[in-house]
Amino acid sequence: MKKVGCLAIGIVLLLTVSVVANSTIPDSVNEVVTKKGVDSKDIKSVSKVDYKDLPEQIDIENIDDTNLAIYQVELPSEKMFVLTFGGETDSVPEVKNEYRQFLTFGFDGEMIGSGFLDSVGGVSMSADKGYVMMRGGSITGISTNLEVINGEDSKRIEIVIYKNGKAINFGNELSASFNDVQKDYDVQSTGVVTFEAGDTISVYTESNENVSWKDVMTMIEITTN
Repeated sequence: MKKVGCLAIGIVLLLTVSVVANSTIPDSVNEVVTKKGVDSKDIKSVSKVDYKDLPEQIDIENIDDTNLAIYQVELPSEKMFVLTFGGETDSVPEVKNEYRQFLTFGFDGEMIGSGFLDSVGGVSMSADKGYVMMRGGSITGISTNLEVINGEDSKRIEIVIYKNGKAINFGNELSASFNDVQKDYDVQSTGVVTFEAGDTISVYTESNENVSWKDVMTMIEITTN
């Protein structure tokens, strides 16, 4: 339960007020009446007062009713009104936690044309051989760093993600026009590029046969709940 603040008004009223019955004593109300020296055993009932039909003795003209709850506490010889600011809530909003991990791929040496990258342990991968997902989630990022050793004008090297043996439309593109170290990174929102538990993820590099490169390092970011 949430309470921001509360105020107790002890008054003896002979007025008839419109109330909404409440079978339990809210924590905020119980806390206030206890501080006022009232024994909980003496409470006959606790009712929530209709904000639109307040007793005239209660002046709350400048208080936002969306943050206000008023309770009428019936005692043996009097009525006590408890005002809570921030109100009461019976449920807690669901909090969704996201966890991010990285799958590491690479290739130690020279590669010409196209080919699959290896795992972080140096194991060769293929369309069907890769990291097996243990939970469902999303691919939310990919980054690559490599060195072009034989480039060609207007050519590019594509880093392609494979899921269960099929290429998906999310990856990196690096320039192969110059013999130099190249890098690229891309990010994606959760829920766009998804996978299920048991899916296999691998990475393929693709380019013209006249282009060669070496020392590839690729990381894929996955996000699970």
